[in-house]
Amino acid sequence: MATIAPNTTSIPIAQGFLVASTTATASIIQPMIEKATYQSTILVVPGISGDNDEAGRMREKSTKKRSKPQREYAFRIYVDGSIVAITQWSSFGEIRDRMRQFIKKDNSSSPKFPSGSYFGLKNYITNESNARKRANSIAEYTNAVLRTNAIGKNTFHNALLLQPRWTERCVEVFMEIATSKEAKRNAIIAQLRAKEQAIIAQQRADCGLAQTFNQIIRNGTPLAPGQISTIAFNYQQKFTLQNRGWSYGDAIIRGSGELPWFKMIRTNGGFFSMGAAAFKNCHFMITNMAGEPLLAMQERFSWRNYVYELYRYDPHRPGVQIPVCRVTRCWSWQVTDQYVIELSGPMSHHPPVQCQGRWPSQFTLGNTAVGAFATVDKKMFKWTDTYNVTVSAGQDCLLFIGIACAIDRIHHEVEDERRRRENANTAM
Repeated sequence: MATIAPNTTSIPIAQGFLVASTTATASIIQPMIEKATYQSTILVVPGISGDNDEAGRMREKSTKKRSKPQREYAFRIYVDGSIVAITQWSSFGEIRDRMRQFIKKDNSSSPKFPSGSYFGLKNYITNESNARKRANSIAEYTNAVLRTNAIGKNTFHNALLLQPRWTERCVEVFMEIATSKEAKRNAIIAQLRAKEQAIIAQQRADCGLAQTFNQIIRNGTPLAPGQISTIAFNYQQKFTLQNRGWSYGDAIIRGSGELPWFKMIRTNGGFFSMGAAAFKNCHFMITNMAGEPLLAMQERFSWRNYVYELYRYDPHRPGVQIPVCRVTRCWSWQVTDQYVIELSGPMSHHPPVQCQGRWPSQFTLGNTAVGAFATVDKKMFKWTDTYNVTVSAGQDCLLFIGIACAIDRIHHEVEDERRRRENANTAM
């Protein structure tokens, strides 16, 4: 359980623990399984007696039309340096036909069977050099298939066409490898699933801290007048915000795992208020899901003057608002909006916060000396009303969510004012 302390000389960290940094998705599990379970060294090499036949041999009785010359190949299979099998002699086409079921043309990561000679442009029959390259290509392909889940399957063992005297030994070794791989695979999956459950439990605990924040403070030692406590963690938190809907009414702010952490509540005006002025100088509150106030936001908009003032609440003194931050948009001829963040009161100990980037596609709240305190990210070319706010470790989640919401509200007011002027000019 995370604990909370009041800030006196610096912003405190709510002590938590980072269980894991990611979930057990399929894209993560599979590479881990392949890397962790494939321990035996399996090697397929051309020929049955070394250099003498590594390029294969000419078949005595060709099965081609008009008895055209035909080359056939055989391979040795080693496991951890010991030979476990020798395949029967087969032509390129015969090997390809048996392996056809393991060739997945729709998956670029699957092993690719060597290509044939189109229109006979390349001589693989009587040219020993070309034949040796083809044999090595087939061996490399077989090696690649052996490193997939094909090993341990009778269909694959049959496709290899092992010499009868080697079949029993080879299949026995392959089954041992497959059994070992499956056991370790299941162990890795169980471990990752346990980690995933721990992540979910941590996310719920973090969300629960936000819900009981006021209660924890009320039950503790009263803070000195003008002091606040922070909701911060020793690892980053990611929140999803709706970038416009809350301007007209209530909205939900979700944290990791899509859990609802906070509500944005408008406390003056409303959606059915008359005229554009109804949405000027609005007052908002960020509350927990039970509606207990945590942070207040007061906008003060006039022509080319856009300001948001942020206040925190002291649960020991209901109704008292403590100024902590002012967000001001500076008039600029530049394309990118310019914002100034002024911290005050109990937040004056925090390092200066500077805004960089273009809202909200790539925006950073940070300091060149310290780094990023929070980042805002909205995927380019994605038509959605939501964006992500990632609060860095040790930073007050409420402060930077409030700053992000204030900048967003100002940004949309500026855009709305620009459109109103354009429409007015068009109507003239």
